[in-house]
This record gives sequence, structure tokens and C-alpha cells, in this order.
Amino acid sequence: MLRVKVLSELLGPLKTPYVLMLSGNPGVGKTVLASTICHGAASEGRKCLYVTFYEHREKLYSHMASLGIDLADLESRGLIKFARLPVPSGPDIKPLVDALTSLVTEDRFAVVVIDSISPLLEAAEPRTGRAWLANFFYNMAEVVGGLLVLVAEVSFGSEVSEAHELEFVADAIAVLKQRVEGRLIARSLELRKARGSPIPIAEVPFTIGTGGIRVWVPPVLSDVPPEGEVLDLGCEILERGWGPLRRGQVVYIVYPPDARHPLAGIIPYLIAVANGLRTIFVSYRYPPGVVRELILEALAELGIGKKEEAERLFEKLFKVVSINPFGYSVDQLFAMEVERVESENPDMVIFHAPELARAATDLSSHARELFNELVYLKSRKVLAVRLSSLVDERAYAIESTMSDAVAKIELLKDRGEPSWSVLLWSRGREPCVVSADELKRCVLEAARGLVARARATKQVEGAQRPGIGGRQESGDG
Repeated sequence: MLRVKVLSELLGPLKTPYVLMLSGNPGVGKTVLASTICHGAASEGRKCLYVTFYEHREKLYSHMASLGIDLADLESRGLIKFARLPVPSGPDIKPLVDALTSLVTEDRFAVVVIDSISPLLEAAEPRTGRAWLANFFYNMAEVVGGLLVLVAEVSFGSEVSEAHELEFVADAIAVLKQRVEGRLIARSLELRKARGSPIPIAEVPFTIGTGGIRVWVPPVLSDVPPEGEVLDLGCEILERGWGPLRRGQVVYIVYPPDARHPLAGIIPYLIAVANGLRTIFVSYRYPPGVVRELILEALAELGIGKKEEAERLFEKLFKVVSINPFGYSVDQLFAMEVERVESENPDMVIFHAPELARAATDLSSHARELFNELVYLKSRKVLAVRLSSLVDERAYAIESTMSDAVAKIELLKDRGEPSWSVLLWSRGREPCVVSADELKRCVLEAARGLVARARATKQVEGAQRPGIGGRQESGDG
């Protein structure tokens, strides 16, 4: 078995010998992906041979170095061998085939990249020559005994390569694509074939940046997983309106776009404080500094009056992430958030201003990716809280349908001074409407009670600790 990091999530361990064909239009990222694969294998001590007909060593190495991939260092350590062969000038490709054979057999390479096979295909006879090449590469994979990567060009305006004969030899075929989506380049990798590997997702997004190519595999779970244990809400009104709230559920808190009641933010902070939930706060609207101040203000209103105490609790429970939803395609956006969850392993994720992320793409695409993300969070027993302005009734209906508990904060303007009400609903329960002021008092009292108990517990533990607080030392010597 051979593991290649950039492919492992898609294909799993590769049972060698293995032939991977990469195809796509010029400039889509085939060479970057092939170089990333080569670099990844060499970085783990497995030798890689990179054969090209067009690329100059210095140009390729310089481009990859700009992406943070140092091929030259690995070459200096004997882990990468770069070879540039002449483009065939006629139908006699035997000299090049012999040169390829000599290169492949001169050392024990775990990965061999040929970038690209198109010059050989163009020079070979349309029928007999190409069939002979297919057989040659099949045998080459056996000789290598590892991973053979064949790069094939696809003409602009087409998604089909001319390497038809070699497609039968390949164990996996990956087609790299790119399109313009909202003036941004959205790249994707389509797996058209993966022998011996189940393909739950046919097409996945990828990005080109530091580290080369990163393939984003969005979570798709065939079943809706079970939820976790019941959380402490503390507030009697929330308990009555929502009933038991569990880890892994989805809470949707919505408010008018032009009049935002502070209660919307205070409710998830209460849940975090009451249960000690390590929380990622993802804001599509504000930078981290602004979010930090808003959270500290909310913690102060919850009764954590001392600035140092609020800051300590913030550092313990909250991690702020700010994302511009118009800077990424929808699949990249959700994949980034999943990656953050995997690396931080939180108990709760708060999504702030998700209405902006919805506006960045069409609603049906957004709904599909969102539901898969929420199911993924449920599989990890992560509570998801969505803090959203109500800007679209259809989007509100979809998000409410995906949620286990809803708090809809509404501004009443009919008579005199504006007043607020909150619709509370949870699955399997009748909805109820309460005063926002009443619910806010309940939430604040619950939070302050929790903080007071935590302080008292801390004082008792301090008094029992040797040499700390209140203990009288004996004078008997």
C-alpha cells in the first residue's frame, strides 16, 4: 500500500502498482498536482522521478517554490530526479521509449511522473502506435511497482482527452477543471474512474496555494447520526420553549436585519458558559477584533463583571474566525469550515451572519452544502448555532427546516414605542411566544447564577488547598 497525502482522502491507500491519469485544459493545475504528489512522496523518503517534455527545471522549481514546495532541496538529497526529454519529431518514438525505460529502471522509484504523455500520443500512429503505448505504460507500472502518474492535455473547450487507449490502463482518472464563479476562479477535480475505491463524491473542489494543490473533500454522510448528551440551558423559559437541547443539534436564532436585539448573541454565550463548551465563532461579517469586543460585552452583561475574568473565560472558551464568503466558492467555503472543525475539535460552532454566505451563491447549492456540513457537525456531537438576519423568507424556511430549535426575535412597531417578542420552537413541541425582555432577564439570571456558583466552588477549592487562603498554620512547631 502507498499513501499519497493529496490523494488519500479521495482514494485511500493505493494498492501498487497503480496508474493515475491527470487530464485537463492547459493552466488548470495538472503540473502543480503532479509536482505536489512527487514532493509529498519524496518528503516521506520515497524517491520520485519527474519526466517532462516541455518544462524547464529552473522554471518548474521556481514556480513550485513560490507555492512553498522546495523540489530543489529534495533533489539535492537524492529523493527527486528531474529529467527533460526532447519532443518527438516524427512517428519513430522508440528512442524516447528506450530513454524512458532507462530512466525508470536506473533506480528504485516509488513515484514516476510523466508530464505529459500528449507529445508521445501525437507522434504515435493513431491505432497501432497508441495501442503499443498503452501496453508500454501498463508494463511500466509493473516495473515501477509504485505509483505511475500520467499527465494528459485536454484542448480548450473540451473535457475529453485524446488518450483514450491509456484510459483503459489507468486505475484512476482525475479530470481537473476550472470555471469562473462570481468573478472568482473555482477549481474542481472530477474522479471519472477509481478502480477498487468507492467514490462517494464524483467531483471535489481544490485550491492552488501554499503547499501546492489542496483537495477539499466535503463530508457526505449516508445516514443522519445520533445526537449527544443533553445540555444545560439554565433559563426556565428556554427549557420550556426548547425542551432538552443536545450536543449535535442545530439552533437557529434569527432577528430583523435593521434592528438587532442583543438577546440573539447572549443565548449562545449562556449555553457556552453553562456547559463549558469550547466554541468556534465564525463571522462572515466582522473582523476578529470586533467579534472579541462584542463577546466580552456579552460576557460582562451575563454577570462576568471583572474585565480580567471575562477575558480569561473568552480565552478559554472562544476562538474567532472571520471569513469573507464572497472570496470563495460555496464548496470551498464549507470545506474550509470543516477543516477548521477537524483541527480545533470544538464543542460548539457559532455561525454569524450566514445570510451573507447564502447571498454569495444560489440557494439550492448553498442548502445542499449546508445540510451536509450540519450532518457532519452532528456526527462529531458539535452544537451548531446560526445567528442570522431574516432577509429572505424562503431561506428562513429552509434553515428552520434544518434546525432542531428556533428563536425568532421580532420587532413589534404597531403601537407606541417599539417592543420585542421571541418565537421559540423546538421539534416535537408547540411553538410559544414570549417577551424578549422577559427572556433576557431569565437568561441573565441563569448566567449570573452559574457564575456565582463557579466563583463559590473556586473559593472552596482554594480554601482547601494547602497554604492557600484561610488555612491557619499550627504554632506547635
